[in-house]
Amino acid sequence: MVSAVHGVMITADVPIKQYILHLNDVAPAERKFVVVDLDARRVLVQPDAVDAIHREIEAFQQSTQYVAPLASAKP
Repeated sequence: MVSAVHGVMITADVPIKQYILHLNDVAPAERKFVVVDLDARRVLVQPDAVDAIHREIEAFQQSTQYVAPLASAKP
């Protein structure tokens, strides 16, 4: 028996990969796109979902901002 899966492997930082899994979790059943959660940094997704995932990640990154603590704030 042969088992074949067609997909795109995405490698990302752990927080971004978790965000991708979150997007898949909140999607309706007919719109789920994760094929296999491979490991801590890699996930296999359906090829037709890659552009939408990329747009969602860019929007998330634009809406999230890291502000480094000031060095002078240390006691």
